Amino acid sequence: MQARSWTAAAVQAGLTIFASLPAHAENGRFGASSDIMGLTLTMSQDEATKLIEANHPGAVITPLPYLLTVSGSKKQGMIGFVADLATKDDNAANQRTAEQQQKELDARKAAGFGDSMLNRTVGAVGDVAQDRLKILFNPNDGASDIFGISRYTEYVKGKQPLTQTVIAALTEKYGTPSRTGGDNRTLIIYTWTGVGAAQRPKGSLAHCFDEAGYDLVYEDTGEGGFSGMPWFVHTTGERFVSVVNLIHAKNPFQNFGFCGTVLQFKLKLTQNGDYVGGMGTRLLDLSKAYVELKTFGDDLSSQTSAAKQKQMDQDSGIRPKL
Repeated sequence: MQARSWTAAAVQAGLTIFASLPAHAENGRFGASSDIMGLTLTMSQDEATKLIEANHPGAVITPLPYLLTVSGSKKQGMIGFVADLATKDDNAANQRTAEQQQKELDARKAAGFGDSMLNRTVGAVGDVAQDRLKILFNPNDGASDIFGISRYTEYVKGKQPLTQTVIAALTEKYGTPSRTGGDNRTLIIYTWTGVGAAQRPKGSLAHCFDEAGYDLVYEDTGEGGFSGMPWFVHTTGERFVSVVNLIHAKNPFQNFGFCGTVLQFKLKLTQNGDYVGGMGTRLLDLSKAYVELKTFGDDLSSQTSAAKQKQMDQDSGIRPKL
């Protein structure tokens, strides 16, 4: 069957489990039940939502819905949600920072420097607190499981943890990482992978981990820049559609079904490297994600073909006047 592709007609803000390859670490502490803030990949969508609401009463949760229109057929559902965990104190401090930056810009404008972006104050790590969590759902109809958890935290100055303290906490909780990366001056990357990560099948060009700043699926939390929630929801929807298309088309770079579970922490260090200014985290069951996204794409393709054939049957009686 010829692979079909589709585009998202609209992505609006509003929103058979696969037995994956086992996770593994040398000392056994990293595994399928590993958690981020108590959240695990064995939880249901409702369980994950309730835990966040219980532990973070002020969290602002934004659903990530999809709405696809293909050959006149519409399909909609949820691919996950984003939770903003920043505290009231953090938000108040962020507001003060924004107001101060605006005052500085106004002063430059009054001095005759104009309204150019070049005259705006450039923010640095530690100026603004961020704490965003993203949960990725199985998008198939009737599903209730999750396959991904990601988080990005940026610490304000005065609340930045020591680099060695963070590293000790990570190894104590998850064990010795499968690999380490980064330059150890501005960036440290710790990765734990499943046994499948070393068993790439012939023909697959997929990676089971990332050290270059790219999504493995569409788990991006907006670190390195955040242009507002509507934009974030839209780009997540676009990335979801792209990944589903590529898996359905058997793209070798998206054939990550062999990977199993992966856990990765990226520590962004302050200028001297002694403190962690920001930390990105992702916990993904890539084997489960691959099967679920492939099922979604295959089902959508079948529905599209059926809708197209139905329309062609209805139109078969239309004849030109010759």
